[in-house]
Amino acid sequence: MGSGPIPSARKLSGLSYNSRCLLGTYTSAERYRSKVEVNKVNVGSLSLYDLGNAAFLKEFPEYKGKDFLTQPIGQV
Repeated sequence: MGSGPIPSARKLSGLSYNSRCLLGTYTSAERYRSKVEVNKVNVGSLSLYDLGNAAFLKEFPEYKGKDFLTQPIGQV
């Protein structure tokens, strides 16, 4: 686990209880499957990551320039 800041519960409240409980447990295989599904609707991987990162960093600007994808918070 990383040593990044712990996000407030308020910022994560938009996620379902089940989703919050699963943070940090998703595998790279699950991430790949999600990417494949998005690619099926003609959204490229780089675009997907750019959109996801922009939305994430809007809510969690303290992670800008940090390797948050290797931490449970990166699964938000």
